[in-house]
Amino acid sequence: MWRRSRGRASLFAVALAVGVGGARCGGASPVEVPKPVTAVSLMLSPEKGREFPFGQVVPAIFTLENLSDRAMVVCRIQPVTNRSEEPIGLAGTVYGSLAKDDKTDTYSHNVMSQRATQLPFYVALLLPKQKVCVTCRYRPLFTTERFSVSYATAKAKYDGTAQSLAPFTVYVLKTGASRSPRMAYEPFRQAAWQELSKARHVSPPGPGVSTRGVLIPDFRAALRAEEHEVSVEFTGQAFGAEKALALAAKIAKATPQQIDLAYSAALGGYVVAAGDSAWLLSRPDQDAPGKPLGRLPVELLRDVDTQRDVRIRVGDKQEGFGPDRRLAGWKLWGAYPVEYGDGMYTRGEFVRIDKTNLAAFLEQVRKSKFALKTYRYYFGSRYFILQAPKKRLPARPPRP
Repeated sequence: MWRRSRGRASLFAVALAVGVGGARCGGASPVEVPKPVTAVSLMLSPEKGREFPFGQVVPAIFTLENLSDRAMVVCRIQPVTNRSEEPIGLAGTVYGSLAKDDKTDTYSHNVMSQRATQLPFYVALLLPKQKVCVTCRYRPLFTTERFSVSYATAKAKYDGTAQSLAPFTVYVLKTGASRSPRMAYEPFRQAAWQELSKARHVSPPGPGVSTRGVLIPDFRAALRAEEHEVSVEFTGQAFGAEKALALAAKIAKATPQQIDLAYSAALGGYVVAAGDSAWLLSRPDQDAPGKPLGRLPVELLRDVDTQRDVRIRVGDKQEGFGPDRRLAGWKLWGAYPVEYGDGMYTRGEFVRIDKTNLAAFLEQVRKSKFALKTYRYYFGSRYFILQAPKKRLPARPPRP
């Protein structure tokens, strides 16, 4: 179900309102302070149906609307309550290269260049009363989720001209021109933008970008932040994070602020991190710490739940090149076959972990006192690295 947010002003605005509104001078009447104006609205919905399946990462739609009379660029949606979910970036580089033609004042985007563009693209330029629907995969956990929306606005009221977008200098995709393998971006024109902005559904930029993506060279506008609350409805019985957080704090004898929660469908519950310990919370009637777990990246839990398997690097040796699977001839802890990376994006020796063996693998990591960390490459792609704090990984058996 679509849920409109309840916008919150920035901390500075709230503090200012409280400070002035609470002041009294002798017998003077209280000063009436206008409520802070919400410039942007936020709604959250599952892509299919009216309710979110609890504990699952599913396609979701974040709808942003510009409520002001000025143009704005929304750059980021940051989960506040659901801290295990990653920020949703609405500005970023994409695959290819950019070249500027100063004579025609246009940019050319060559999508065949094997690199990241020198400038970011922005997919949430919003004129007054415009909306954009951002589609991405998301796992809500709270019945009320709070987000911080970061944006920048133009200095003056929008009047249909490129000048009223200042300080933004905006280049939009040239309509009616060839789009492969080079796409041309020209200075903003309202008529062209009206056509391009019909593509209301966009994904975060990288490696590709929507036709709604624009270039804004020398983006120097100051960002503002508004907090928004959205209500979430779940299908069936849900062990919501509000209850889980309060229960975990009670069990750990800590405050909710000292607890980190992340959900794992593969493990069947919440991974609770409190101080130096981590354990599994799987039932609303639980009264003691559950199965102990080592500290691990929350991205690992998400990736195991959404992918066939995840790769974990366990050694540095690399043989061969290409996507075909090449076994290294040994098994980690005698149980997990080791294979080589592709030699380009992934170099070294890797094991693959999936839903069926995640729990056993994490138990072995914990008992061995190893650590896991995230390694990112190529527009958010990632794998994980197994690290031994004081001793090396088990040696490979000698080759026959």
